[in-house]
Amino acid sequence: MKFMKLGSKPDAFQADGGGDSRSYSRRYVLSDLPSDIVVHVDDARFYLHKFPLLSKSSLLQRLIVEASQGGADEVRVDGLPGGARAFEICAKFCYGMVVTLNPYNVVAARCAAEHLGMTEDVDKSNLVFKIEVFLNSGVFRSWKDSIIALQSTIALLPWSEDLRLVARCVDSIAAKATASPGSVVWSYTYNRKAASSDEIVEARRCSSSSPAVPRDWWVEDLCELDVELYKRVMVAIKSRGDRLPSDVVGEALRAYAARWLPESCRRGDTPADDDDACAMEVLETIVWLMPSDGDGSSPCGCSCQFLLNLLKLAVLVGAGELLREELMDRIVLQLPEASVSDLLIPAKPPAQTTYDVELVEALVGRYIRRAGLDDIDGDDVFETNGEADDPSLLALCKLVDGYLAEVAADPNLPVSSFVGLATSMPESARPSHDALYTAIDVFLKVHITSHLMHACLPRIVPYFVMILTRKLLSDAPKSVQGGEEEDLEPDGREEAVQGGEHPRGAERPAPAARGRAGALLRADARGGGEREHVAPAGRRRRRQRAPGTGRRRRRLLEEPRAGAGAAGAPDPVGGPEEADREHEPEAGRRGPPPRRGRRQ
Repeated sequence: MKFMKLGSKPDAFQADGGGDSRSYSRRYVLSDLPSDIVVHVDDARFYLHKFPLLSKSSLLQRLIVEASQGGADEVRVDGLPGGARAFEICAKFCYGMVVTLNPYNVVAARCAAEHLGMTEDVDKSNLVFKIEVFLNSGVFRSWKDSIIALQSTIALLPWSEDLRLVARCVDSIAAKATASPGSVVWSYTYNRKAASSDEIVEARRCSSSSPAVPRDWWVEDLCELDVELYKRVMVAIKSRGDRLPSDVVGEALRAYAARWLPESCRRGDTPADDDDACAMEVLETIVWLMPSDGDGSSPCGCSCQFLLNLLKLAVLVGAGELLREELMDRIVLQLPEASVSDLLIPAKPPAQTTYDVELVEALVGRYIRRAGLDDIDGDDVFETNGEADDPSLLALCKLVDGYLAEVAADPNLPVSSFVGLATSMPESARPSHDALYTAIDVFLKVHITSHLMHACLPRIVPYFVMILTRKLLSDAPKSVQGGEEEDLEPDGREEAVQGGEHPRGAERPAPAARGRAGALLRADARGGGEREHVAPAGRRRRRQRAPGTGRRRRRLLEEPRAGAGAAGAPDPVGGPEEADREHEPEAGRRGPPPRRGRRQ
């Protein structure tokens, strides 16, 4: 830290109680001469002498002359920037006492000296001149001193702005932040990768043992600035050419958000009311400062996780629609890079769901429209015969299925939201339905006893049946999945088809899926028409055949079944025997059918 000492006489200022008391109720100078003027500054009274003040300050000259003409020995200085502490610095300079200027008090002293009129017109080498020398030769040449001085300008507005102290501090900081890392020879703070949070890194030029200066070495030091000053500094940094990459600007914004946004918001909790205003201002500033372009991995210089966290905060604090739209437009550019936890954005009342599913639907929909896939058919989402050409689309589909598995446990989740998000992805993006099947399983377990299920069951069943069908089909062996279907007899022999049987040695179609999976698949292949009956477990569905055909039919005609003499005895297999009886005489139905010889 730079400092400058002015004056040579010892400090003779005392306060009530003596010593180094910081009370400004009464301040006086130890001297053989009694004080002849009392100066009121705010709530403090300074018992001083007229001559030292008249020789340095044009304002005090006028006030003292006016008071003397009225027979008074007291004057009041109103609106002095910096208050009593700044006036004490100016008064000590008038007496020639030792006063120390540093980055913390130099701005206040400069504003107070300007207000008191301590310029070259009154006396040569006056306080204004001395302070300007210190600012130009010390403060503005130091990285950290410029930041400290800039912070002190907030309490001194509009004086610090009118004297261009704010602008000069900003220019000094921006010039150093955009300097080449190889030319950095000043101290800076870099705690993100340091073992100790108090470590100060000193980069030395032409030193082979020193580590390389990172491009974002200046990020942490600027995090202590007020949001308005931070905005001005970042604008100045971005306007100084293209030497600063967009990812460095994005890292600076991320560090500032971590410093100033409420911790409750960063955890995803609802912030307190007193945090809303601060969070809103910081959020708007960060979004406004985001680069408009960047490289392919980070189009706006910020990661997708960081952008989703900002969107989560925007929802919690009730940010405006324009701010949310801006964030959503930036998120869509890198949505496949997000994680499921990033998408779990809490819903704000009066929403009944735990998470804001509609917001995620909007993000996915924007990505699909941007990719030119918004004209897909909703039913095509369950087809598995396509190949995913775009890895990002495949990653997004995996993200959506994982998100559905998380939100499916919410009992207030509408069926329409679940189905709408599940059917938003094209067929080429979902080569496997395992993750979606898991989400459906969770959804049904939670909603099967809910009153919502009774009202929405007709709408949701077709989608779930198609997904279940594809799941069962994908679990079956590949040899079973292809070719024309063919039912097998329980004993392993082929069943004859309509109108005859396959000749021996003829080429037979490959076996297909059987049982419940085959029935569901055949019903789905017919385009949603009437579904085939699925026999209970352990029994096989039989096709309708013409009377007198089939091996089993001939066996039944040649050899009567045991116990079949009773009229109306049920057939354990069902179907073929009852069909024959329609072609027999009425009398033949009272007893067992006559024996017939084997066909030669």
